[in-house]
Amino acid sequence: MKIGVVAGSFDIIHVGYIHMFNECKQHCDKLIVLLHSDPSVERKEKLKPIHTVAERKFILSSLKQIDQIISYKLESELLTLLKTIEIDVRFLGDDYK
Repeated sequence: MKIGVVAGSFDIIHVGYIHMFNECKQHCDKLIVLLHSDPSVERKEKLKPIHTVAERKFILSSLKQIDQIISYKLESELLTLLKTIEIDVRFLGDDYK
């Protein structure tokens, strides 16, 4: 089984995200979303999410492409998740630095 992962806050789900999730799922059997609770905590240039983590999890869990959602608070937690989850492919947006 090929496991893929994508990380982000996914606050306002729009058609671009749906296209991205579709494309990600074409390259893996299991798609895991690592859901950032509030990126503005560590990076002041980021916007504070409008929806709560619970609301975003609910929305994301209704999408057939997504198999698992794991939330995290800090970038250090993301790094730990990326090191501990068995991942075959990590998907990054073109805006990733």
